[in-house]
Amino acid sequence: MLRIFQIMASTFQKTFSSLFHSVTAHYFDEKNSVNPENVSPSVKQIVILGGSYAAVSTAHRILKQSSKNLSFKITMVTPNTHLYWNIAAPRGIIPGEFDDEKLFRSIEAGFKLYAPTQFEFILGTAESLNADSKTIGISSPHGADRSLAYDYLILATGSRTRDGSPFKALHSTEATQKALREFQAQVTKAKNIVVAGGGVTGVEVVGELAFAYGHEKDIILVSLSHNISCIEINFSSVANCAMLTLKGCKWIDNC
Repeated sequence: MLRIFQIMASTFQKTFSSLFHSVTAHYFDEKNSVNPENVSPSVKQIVILGGSYAAVSTAHRILKQSSKNLSFKITMVTPNTHLYWNIAAPRGIIPGEFDDEKLFRSIEAGFKLYAPTQFEFILGTAESLNADSKTIGISSPHGADRSLAYDYLILATGSRTRDGSPFKALHSTEATQKALREFQAQVTKAKNIVVAGGGVTGVEVVGELAFAYGHEKDIILVSLSHNISCIEINFSSVANCAMLTLKGCKWIDNC
């Protein structure tokens, strides 16, 4: 069984890396090369609000795949300095599984191959929008507010969790990292952990907790039924292994 989990861990790391570069359009891949050209004064201003998967991949794809005959500049506005790889959060809440370098990647550094005339990163929050004048009011964490004009505006601000849990990026990278460490501390101290919901996230969280702590803690999954549809997939060996792990947990169903 240990060998099976070692193989799964190795496969997870490879899948983690491959999926990360796929979702972020390979913009963190050092192999990408860009030959920036001077942009004419009539450049079109594209403003992207947000700094997660949609914003990052959209900006990079426009920069990489658009015609060289088009004159434009992309300005990304986000309160986060780093992209949070929250897809790995179910394992990230386990202390010691990932360091910050694996879960957080610098957004600005990911666009270093592009000239300043093509891309600008602004750390700030959009506070107001004037659609008539096509301007965005930006507040900075350093207190320097500014107005930003645009020709095209892309909203990619994403979603938030209601309770400030570290399964989504919070209002800043530092706040997300702090929440994640606090969550890890709670996991370490807890003797009983209840996960409500038998969906993809719930099942994965329970599986990671059960694998990490075994019989050291009571891991309880609250679900509508014992039939976990999210792991009824074609990869039967993975599903069977997941079910073996989940059998070590307590179930509360028909809620």
